[in-house]
Amino acid sequence: MVTDFVGLIQGFLDSYGLLAVFVLLTLDSAMLLPLFPGEVLLVIAANRWGQTPVMLGLVIVVASAAATLGNLLVYGIARGAGRGFFERHPKLFLMSPRTRDKLERLFQRPAGQSLALFLRLVPLARLLVSLPAGLARMPVKRFILLSLIGNAIFNAGFMYVARDPQVATATNTYATPAWVFVQANWALVAVSGVGLGVVLSFKAARKAHRSPLEAEGSFLGFLARLVLFWGGIAVLVGLWIEPTIVYQAFQFAGLDLTTVAPDWPFAPASVAAAIGLGALFVWWIASSIWRGARRRVKHAKRVNRLKSQLDAQPRAVHDYRFKP
Repeated sequence: MVTDFVGLIQGFLDSYGLLAVFVLLTLDSAMLLPLFPGEVLLVIAANRWGQTPVMLGLVIVVASAAATLGNLLVYGIARGAGRGFFERHPKLFLMSPRTRDKLERLFQRPAGQSLALFLRLVPLARLLVSLPAGLARMPVKRFILLSLIGNAIFNAGFMYVARDPQVATATNTYATPAWVFVQANWALVAVSGVGLGVVLSFKAARKAHRSPLEAEGSFLGFLARLVLFWGGIAVLVGLWIEPTIVYQAFQFAGLDLTTVAPDWPFAPASVAAAIGLGALFVWWIASSIWRGARRRVKHAKRVNRLKSQLDAQPRAVHDYRFKP
């Protein structure tokens, strides 16, 4: 059964009207609705309620107010949590520390704070711009005013164009083809996701070796290593306890070992065991590389901390033998 996100959203809109538009756009602007981009909701709202100039203006006002409220929530979280929270969770907000620092320095100046308006016109950036504004403690009134203007300009232009019937027809099928493919080929999608996670894990380890003090882990890489380890263990244990269960699991994933294996010079159990051992081998390689990178990161942070202590106590430098 295919999950029709557009059908669910349209049912919510049918029940609550513009109130549903306000709630959904607030969640989207607060980065709490990742599976349904707000632009798609703008298309639906414009075609459902924006057929006359007066109603289109009302929808634009509702959408702009909702987007600004969501921006304000992200701004408040960033301002209240502070830099320490973002340093502990660098991957959570889709922004590298270097980019965040640059934007934060920009928002500390009045000229840079104009980005709260202009970046509202750029997809994705219009959501993330609230983070450095909050970290830089941009004045709240100025943030609200500039965000409201930027959101109004974006929504007005986007919804005016979105009233085209062809755009509405294309939007009604949003996400459905993708989910059809995922459900029909979920094993291929899962393997691709694990492969991407392994690549990201290697990339994060390489960056940790080059710049250990700026190292960032990969959450997808962590999940991929977890899947490889427990998946390999499950296959091997299943072969030892009841091979039929393993064969049925592979058949469910699209690989019928009992049918394909007779054409190969190996038995089905040998093929399944090779897959399980291969998963564990890839997990061992990726985990070993990442553990080495983590040791380097810990060592670099310890050295940096000791250097800071020595700089704070210059009189004791000659009595301390520093060993990197």
